[in-house]
Amino acid sequence: MKYQPESLAQKVLLRVTNKNYVKSVLYQLVAQDRRHHLTNLGKVKPEARQAKSKVLNFYSGTHNIGDIIPVLGIRQMLDEAPDLWSMLDRNIDFDFINRHYERIIIGGAGLFDVVFEPFWNRLLNECTLPLTIWGVGITAEVTSPDYLKTLTAIGKRCDLINVRDSLTAEMFGFDDPSITACPCLVYLQRYREQVNPNSNKLLYSSHERSIDPAEKQKIKAQVAAIEPNYRFSDHMQYSYLGLEEIIADYYCNSGFVLTTRLHGAIIAYGLGIPYLAINRAPKTSSFVNGYGNGLMTDNLDEIGEILRDRDTVVKNLELKPIALEPVLKFGQQVNEWTNTKVYC
Repeated sequence: MKYQPESLAQKVLLRVTNKNYVKSVLYQLVAQDRRHHLTNLGKVKPEARQAKSKVLNFYSGTHNIGDIIPVLGIRQMLDEAPDLWSMLDRNIDFDFINRHYERIIIGGAGLFDVVFEPFWNRLLNECTLPLTIWGVGITAEVTSPDYLKTLTAIGKRCDLINVRDSLTAEMFGFDDPSITACPCLVYLQRYREQVNPNSNKLLYSSHERSIDPAEKQKIKAQVAAIEPNYRFSDHMQYSYLGLEEIIADYYCNSGFVLTTRLHGAIIAYGLGIPYLAINRAPKTSSFVNGYGNGLMTDNLDEIGEILRDRDTVVKNLELKPIALEPVLKFGQQVNEWTNTKVYC
């Protein structure tokens, strides 16, 4: 179950006691912002908006690197960089979009989460353009019949659909979709030469807001007992710490990754770094079972033992080639789709 603060006071307290938040505010006052920024048209004043591409890419719009690197992978595979608009924007101007663009890409990351339900409803009812879903997956089980109906209807309108696991395809009844790993694998290849194969450092990447505080404390205690100087990332960009450093420094200089995040496992996999994924959602087990090159556990009591013996664990892993080609193949399909003349 996703952990949520119970009151506004608790939410405020979490913010002001969060060291990363305080450091970020202080850093903005004295230094340059190091985050990787994407131009979100929803943040541009309506009178200043301009379409710089014939394709618009709807994306999450957060500073979570797991939401950003799939977009960067998508952009790398296309002949032109699509314009971007956050799905979290409650004032999306579909009139502007229908008039200025030829095609729509929605992707990537966990964009079927219930937080995006208002977007999907508006897309279904207000967007008149051809659609492609790319690199999208579930984050938790969708139980709302109305939401399932909306996503199924969207699927029938799409020219191309690519999801990151069969679980997602089956849940929404998509017809014969492409199923590949995340498009971020393409972007991650630029960092492969920076990976230190001799590193014995441990990185713990955590989804801090979705883990129960007691579980969070238990995990960190086991990690610290094995390696007191472990590295930590919550996958969020801050003014003092951007996407580039999180991947190039934190990941590439680690010999093993422990993660409660799906994209912690995906990034480790894409860089060829062994990992242990703590399974708290079907999306995690679906990825690890499908692509391998790491371990998964449901039992928090096993973490310490696995980390202690990680050298042996790594030697016994049956490594598979990174499944990059299917991602590139779908990218080529989208590229051909975006370059096909639209006749009105």
